[in-house]
Amino acid sequence: MVTLCSSGAILPANASLSDLIPGECSITALKLGASGKLYTAASDKVRIWDLRTFSCLGRLSGGHQAAVMCLTAWEGPNNTDLVATGSKDHYVKVFEVNSRGGTVPPLLNLEPPHYDGVQALVVAKDATGVDAELFSGSRAGQIGLPQDASGHLINLCVQGDFPHLMFYGPSGAGKKTRIMYLLRELYGPGLSGCATKS
Repeated sequence: MVTLCSSGAILPANASLSDLIPGECSITALKLGASGKLYTAASDKVRIWDLRTFSCLGRLSGGHQAAVMCLTAWEGPNNTDLVATGSKDHYVKVFEVNSRGGTVPPLLNLEPPHYDGVQALVVAKDATGVDAELFSGSRAGQIGLPQDASGHLINLCVQGDFPHLMFYGPSGAGKKTRIMYLLRELYGPGLSGCATKS
């Protein structure tokens, strides 16, 4: 048995609290991914652990500006884990983690943010891939449904008869986020130079 620390350090089972490295902080959330990797949140950092070797494989980077309070993970494409993180900064971010780990930037920054810190995340049962239904809850009593229609939009694109679409809704409802998600799915991560007008 070993102790996995928020800093990425590993201590033997017989270590005492005095052996902790200065600057360690409380782990606020943890989740076992479909790949068997363990994800731990402490402050604004999320570490990736290999439980077979008891080693830190990396971290999720470019994430939150405040403490990560919750996370969830599910099976992604090509033997990856998709990990969603919710923070006191009001945002939910999604990361795709491959088998090597390393420093992993966000795949998606879900907009609009909650009105208060995100306290809970859950993905629909047996969900796989980036079009999984992800639900988030905040201290303000909101439940966010950031990807509820994305799968339907992707199916429209795949059928080859892509219709003209109009997105309508109040400011902050997530129209631009949904459109950017759809374009990334269609044209890949290299999508750039996309301009928007109000």
